[in-house]
Amino acid sequence: MHLHNRPERGRCQTCALKAICLPVGLNANEMRKLERLVSRRPPLHPGEVLVRAGERFRAIFAVRAGCLKSHLVRADGSDYVYAFHLPGQLVALESIYPGIYQGDVVALGTTAVCELPFDRLHELSRQIPSLQWRFTRLLSRELYQRLTVS
Repeated sequence: MHLHNRPERGRCQTCALKAICLPVGLNANEMRKLERLVSRRPPLHPGEVLVRAGERFRAIFAVRAGCLKSHLVRADGSDYVYAFHLPGQLVALESIYPGIYQGDVVALGTTAVCELPFDRLHELSRQIPSLQWRFTRLLSRELYQRLTVS
């Protein structure tokens, strides 16, 4: 439990998911740089909203534990779920281009996430080519998975 409202700094080095998240292939110095920009958010409880559709895009998120869903409400009032996010996956990638979050992202159970401010991540990836490569591969994986869903 957090004794304050400020998120903790990331601890990518010791995270069980580092092999499938952004840190793959980073050396110790690069890992420290990444950890300085990552924040561990307080846990979300079932039904709590991480981001809302229409909010200004500011960060992507990495799921550490639990499950999130991304959904939006269509004009006819129906609910359209366009993604489920499991541990090790990045959330809100589809919001980079338009600059606003495309849907509400809601916790389905108690969920832990790391927040990565996108402007700082982008700058760091320019300094660390292996981070830029990894991020590009994760974006591609997301697109590929959406294409192969039947």
